[in-house]
Amino acid sequence: MALVRADAALLIGGVLVLVACGAGQARNPPSDGGGAGRAEPDACVACADDARVVAGTAGASAPPIDAPIEATFTPEAGAPEVALDVAAEHGASGCAGLFCEDFESGALDPAKWAVTSGVNHVDDATPPSVLETTMVAHGQYAAHFHGKGNVSNDDAFIVTKALPPALLTHHFGRLYFYVSVKPTSGHTMMVLGGSAAMSANPTLRDFEVATINGGWQLGFDQLNMSPSGEEVFYPTGQVPVAKWTCLEWEMNDAPDSDSLWIDGKSLGTLDDEHINYPSGHVAGAPIFNGKSSGLIGGFTTYSFGFYDWHPNVDFDIYYDDLVLDTTRVGCL
Repeated sequence: MALVRADAALLIGGVLVLVACGAGQARNPPSDGGGAGRAEPDACVACADDARVVAGTAGASAPPIDAPIEATFTPEAGAPEVALDVAAEHGASGCAGLFCEDFESGALDPAKWAVTSGVNHVDDATPPSVLETTMVAHGQYAAHFHGKGNVSNDDAFIVTKALPPALLTHHFGRLYFYVSVKPTSGHTMMVLGGSAAMSANPTLRDFEVATINGGWQLGFDQLNMSPSGEEVFYPTGQVPVAKWTCLEWEMNDAPDSDSLWIDGKSLGTLDDEHINYPSGHVAGAPIFNGKSSGLIGGFTTYSFGFYDWHPNVDFDIYYDDLVLDTTRVGCL
């Protein structure tokens, strides 16, 4: 049940028209262009059980988040608040997908997330955890990670402890990110979905959304297991800097592919037809180890943050409004 303040609703002809997202909570309007051209739009409203953490220094357009919702309602005289069940339309707790994190609870849920950070392949004994309220895409909180440019390797992530089984083989994701300066190092991971969680000295089997020399990189990684290797595709475009940007992806393990959208525009897909590194890949040949399907073995974990393999500049990166679902989510 979602509580809606009486001063955030209008009673018109026996119908309650909501004009706010929740109890005393206002949402920013959708940004220009966000959601344009989406075949399967949606919007994350307010995941009540979501947590917010900071690690580091510390088709059709998507509907507006503040669009009116109508529900039949008989008011109680003098009642300052009314209860309305809006979960039926958006899933449990108003989440637009199967897994959401809008960080608005202001604290990390230890049943949902782990935090990891490290330098030079050694995990920190106590990863930093600081709430961020000054740089947010929507609401009051965002996750903040600080990267150091004067070390050999640097990382900080929030890592899921469990994912819904429906996301195991094929799914979509959406988040907003803000990076303070142009990322110019040779490889900085941002989003990793796979069958092994991130750490400072990781064992990985995953798809990634990453940056390389200021541009984008999609990759398959199999690290610290046999055989080890990576397959990489370089989408078009440069990483937007000093602005909140909608990042969407699609990851599929049957057949294997990793796709990227920025502010609703498709930038490309890693699959057996599109591999730039290692050189010499023949279009249609297997992606890795003779396979183009089942390389991940099922998506059981996600890591959000950064792993900078070749740091050369300090930076700050922020994340907000994260959703995973079996259909494309779209931008707010």
